[in-house]
Amino acid sequence: MGTHDFISFPAKLLHISPRTWLLMGEVQATINTVKALPLLPFDHDILIRIYLAKALHGTTAIEGNPLSELDVLRVISGPVNLDTLKRDHLLQIQNMDEAFDVVAQDIISGDAQFSIESFNRYHRIILKGLADEASLGKIRTYNVEVGTYLAPPPDDCELLLRQFCEWLNDDSVPCFGYSGYNLSWSVVKAVVAHVYFAWIHPYGDGNGRMARLIEQALLLRAGVPAAAAYVPSYFYSETRQQYYAELQKTHGEFIEGAYPSTAELCGFIEYALAGFRKELEQLLSMSRKAQLQALYRDYIRGFFPETMTAVQQRRMRLAILLAENFPNTTLSLVDVMDLRDAGHLTDITQSDNSLDRDLETLIRMGLLTREYGGYLANSEILASFFANARVEPGQTAN
Repeated sequence: MGTHDFISFPAKLLHISPRTWLLMGEVQATINTVKALPLLPFDHDILIRIYLAKALHGTTAIEGNPLSELDVLRVISGPVNLDTLKRDHLLQIQNMDEAFDVVAQDIISGDAQFSIESFNRYHRIILKGLADEASLGKIRTYNVEVGTYLAPPPDDCELLLRQFCEWLNDDSVPCFGYSGYNLSWSVVKAVVAHVYFAWIHPYGDGNGRMARLIEQALLLRAGVPAAAAYVPSYFYSETRQQYYAELQKTHGEFIEGAYPSTAELCGFIEYALAGFRKELEQLLSMSRKAQLQALYRDYIRGFFPETMTAVQQRRMRLAILLAENFPNTTLSLVDVMDLRDAGHLTDITQSDNSLDRDLETLIRMGLLTREYGGYLANSEILASFFANARVEPGQTAN
């Protein structure tokens, strides 16, 4: 009997709760909806960048990086000048960004087989410039403790990693899995792989970031869209204390020289799937909003001639800007003037009288409505994009 017999392959998924089965179905359905939702390339790129920043911020914040999500967005958007005290923090972000890109390229190129060599390569990228060069991509030769968890002896790490890679590269579905659940099983496998790598803890540093990177790689390999594959790291960071507690529960307590022989993975799986579903719903909401805005922009253009005067172009932009930014808000003429003067209404710089005439013209065209002496985007236009179905009292179409 060894000290870490619970680390065995394939993973034993015992006592899967009814809620977990429900979450699996919901996650799979939401991923498929996100995949099927067409977006303009510009909107798609914005969503990718937003969720990349969330993932980079999340996976490094768990390790103590104090940079904000906005800082991370600046880092991935171009050269930044941060003070010298943040050098290591900046490197953490840049290294993880490179690692995310390398993993994605491996998946796209079809080189999706995992190996100790590929792990070592990812590890060298993650810790480049942050740790002693001699330790990069090298399996540890000493014992480590992470909180109260004692990782496996160093002599066991290589064998465990090889078994881990064999399991990762096996695409078979559990024999008790129901048909049609292949995508959700792939998501579960990604979650479990994250936990397994954290258990093995093969490197001296960077194991948490590696575990979350492997989870992301498996999601991408399963066909999960990139923005959705970035979701888990953000969720784990947002629920950091629960994340640590759920990881602790998976292996139990070290008693009389060993851990329990059977791991308890189902609690962590349920926690991860619940968070994944919640964040996927937010991603889906943002995607639908982008799609609706694109539809609305195209619809508004139909009210204007193909060849427009400068005045007509200005009025079209005003209608689009008010509908996209204030779809459910009644604005007075003074409100619109204040927004214009503050620079929130891009390119709308005409005089007060011209702005008043433009708003009145948009009302006559049916693009705005008058409500309580102010101006409101015509909600009937937005409602016409949705199926004709009864809406419960207090609810709105979405």
